[in-house]
Amino acid sequence: MADTWMPMPTITRVGGCWGGKVMLGVGTLPKPGDAPRKRLTQGDRVLPVLISQATIVSKDNLNREEYRRATETDYVGMTMPVLLQTWLEMNRIIQEVSEQNSAIFVDGYNAVPHDFNCLEDHVHLTTQGCDILARAIAATLLNDKRFLNLAHSLVKK
Repeated sequence: MADTWMPMPTITRVGGCWGGKVMLGVGTLPKPGDAPRKRLTQGDRVLPVLISQATIVSKDNLNREEYRRATETDYVGMTMPVLLQTWLEMNRIIQEVSEQNSAIFVDGYNAVPHDFNCLEDHVHLTTQGCDILARAIAATLLNDKRFLNLAHSLVKK
């Protein structure tokens, strides 16, 4: 697998909630081995932000019928335990890619409670979920020196 490369989505711009959804701009990470000038860096005035995805799929919800019905995994041939394992692995990969590419990582999965107060279904945020995720994004960005330095350099212009 080390020789295989697939573009990974990255968050390059954060917008506000609109209709209960967090609007995000995306870009792609460079291929491994790309020259540093081709990588997404502060020198390009881009600081990638990768966010793990919030969901109602959690260990606590595995046996709760209302959550199982809302998730409806039959069409992809997954059981809830397999979906949970896949979701956690996907989020681990997002965090790993973030670390490997000096991107900021926001743990959206653990920031947003896995319940129907925060999610309309298995992935779509309610207004409350959107607010919680937006606050987690803001807190992460405001605690990252790279983001603050980049923001200050843009304000000076």
